[in-house]
Amino acid sequence: MNACFFSPDRHYRYLLIHKWNGLFPERACVWIGLNPSIADEAKLDNTLRRIRGFSAAAGFNSFYMANLFALVATDPKVMKVHPAPVGPENDEHIVRALKKVATVFVAWGTHGKHFDRDRQVLALLCNHQVQCLAVTREGCPQHPLYLKRTLRPIPYLMKRK
Repeated sequence: MNACFFSPDRHYRYLLIHKWNGLFPERACVWIGLNPSIADEAKLDNTLRRIRGFSAAAGFNSFYMANLFALVATDPKVMKVHPAPVGPENDEHIVRALKKVATVFVAWGTHGKHFDRDRQVLALLCNHQVQCLAVTREGCPQHPLYLKRTLRPIPYLMKRK
């Protein structure tokens, strides 16, 4: 069953759940990106199709997609000028998803430093295996869209300021 949890006005998408191979017991992971785009319970966008591929290659058959910022926007510039891009229920949904998995993939790029949000969310991940596919020069977990399909997860260790 695929599902999405939005704010009533659908300006914030807090959590997207995507499952495949439903005949097998669920083996889920959580991905935390920057902010949601146009994907919903009926269709995946390009980023989420890539995430599905990386998840399947790592042995998972479902993922929970959360974001540092829950504001639905196709451009990070729009998200960064919004007065409340995190969303009032975002952390609650992140924690809810984390209770279901052991493995978390982080993938928010350098924009995750906005409002120091990367550090706030990483503090929620202390009991999880935190991985990424690659890191930027600044030590941020790279966004998965344009990464090579052959990459495999590596432990994520955030650089300290």
